[in-house]
Amino acid sequence: MLVAFLILPYGCERDEEIDISTKAKFNAPSITQAKQHVEQHTTLNLKDPNNFLQSRDLEGSLTVDWELSGIKEYKDEPEQQVDILYTPIYINNDADAKMFVGSVEYNGEIKSNIFCLIYTDLENTTTFSGYILRFDLNGALLEARKYQNGSIVNPQDNTSEGMSRTNCDNETIFDMLIMLLDGGGSLSNWHGCLDTVVVYGSNTSIDAGDSTGGGSPLDSAIVTSINIPALETNSNNPAGLSVPYWYTQSVTANGFNISLWLEIHPLTPIAQWLMTEATTDQLQQIANFLNDHRFKIRDEYPVLDGFDGFEPADSPTASTGYAISEEAKLEIIVMIKLINGMDKDCQAMELFKSVYRINSTFTNKIKNHFLSSNQNNLNLQDLANGESVDNEPGMTANVGGRVLPEPSSDGTIIMQFNNDHLDTATTLGIVNTFYHELVHAYILSLFHSGQLLIEYPNYTNLNTAITDFFNNSTNPSYANSYNQEMHNIFTDFIDQIAESIVSYADSNNINGVDLAFAKKLVWGGLNGNDIFFENLTPQQQNEAQTLLAHENTNNTSNAKGTKTCD
Repeated sequence: MLVAFLILPYGCERDEEIDISTKAKFNAPSITQAKQHVEQHTTLNLKDPNNFLQSRDLEGSLTVDWELSGIKEYKDEPEQQVDILYTPIYINNDADAKMFVGSVEYNGEIKSNIFCLIYTDLENTTTFSGYILRFDLNGALLEARKYQNGSIVNPQDNTSEGMSRTNCDNETIFDMLIMLLDGGGSLSNWHGCLDTVVVYGSNTSIDAGDSTGGGSPLDSAIVTSINIPALETNSNNPAGLSVPYWYTQSVTANGFNISLWLEIHPLTPIAQWLMTEATTDQLQQIANFLNDHRFKIRDEYPVLDGFDGFEPADSPTASTGYAISEEAKLEIIVMIKLINGMDKDCQAMELFKSVYRINSTFTNKIKNHFLSSNQNNLNLQDLANGESVDNEPGMTANVGGRVLPEPSSDGTIIMQFNNDHLDTATTLGIVNTFYHELVHAYILSLFHSGQLLIEYPNYTNLNTAITDFFNNSTNPSYANSYNQEMHNIFTDFIDQIAESIVSYADSNNINGVDLAFAKKLVWGGLNGNDIFFENLTPQQQNEAQTLLAHENTNNTSNAKGTKTCD
């Protein structure tokens, strides 16, 4: 699709049209050559917002990132190969669009244009639907093409109307950017405008053709993997490597930008949460974390045909950019999946860190089961007293947290916290509650997946109690049995949870939390159950309840922890 644009006449050079039938090879120039050519032939100051913001109160800029230039090879046949050098241009807004400089070299002459791709279908990741606008190096709109599922829409007549809000004739690159910025990323005001421009296109499709052995790049087979998806990351790089051409050099507190860095599709639930629900503070924290885990990369690809005579350092196959470690990206994705049901941002982050950042037998078990798996999902929510979700009983005042017995429709285990508890307790008290509820979440997940007795063969009483409860949840005897058996198994987890609490306290500089103290906190959370009364003396029961109360009420005179969140 873009090949046709790149080898059509450029700007004022229409009298020098390239004869594409000669089967000549179009090479990608070096980054240095392309950069010099563009800088010598453009009158645009792409970094000057006054060029396109006029009197608006919007901030915006374009940034040409030469260091992240890269090439794509658009033909299998060497005699017709078209190598294009792509140089990303960053637009600092949420529009469903991307821009780049496209440069080719033909018979020693470099030709460059500026392209803007506007997506109308982000769900289709194999063929392109939207508009491609081509500008000369002075910012004038040369032509526009409309695509639907990879095919050019039939040409339409030019309305010959003057430039206005409803017509794109003669508009410049900056007029387009005004619309992008004014629209806040919405394309609703673009379609009518773009439909009125002249749509050039002797070729009616960019899909692979029938002819694979000859013909020009316009009508013979184009490599089928060269469709442009919504999040293109150079998937057809000749060396088989992936370079994030369309990323900014640093992560910004912007949902769409973060989605790009995480390499997730914009229509996934995680991306939608980032773009529509995440708070400014959450986005900033995520951006800061990802920026802290950036590293500079230098992609050492082999020198390809067409780069003979260029030094590797000067070749676009050796470009410098930034990447984020896979571990850091995974951590953010896992965090979002875990906490995107919570409104209390600070507490949500602390809960996530209390598992993901702690290395202990218990937390590793939870991470391996829930956070490192696409099969077992856990989601946290916070509710006010009396509030309910999906017709579940309302949150009661004496409950710090709970796990719903039934998973959601997609199999996710739901854990809910009482807002009063999150607002009142020390962070240590909240984490103790979290670890307690994680045992329930883990057990229920195993049960619903049919793995409980495989993982814990001795839990036959628990398995029976859960089964009976689900068969008749209104039976008081079954409900009591379910509750007691769900807590009786804590004898297998108390030491593990206590070890995790000590590790959490150490990593958060909470003094005075040793294994003995941590065990008392865990026992305190079992108050009201048979296991509590059968295993502790009255004095031990009182001590466990007292120490836990200090944390749950933020008794500043006696609590070991503090309130991290307001």
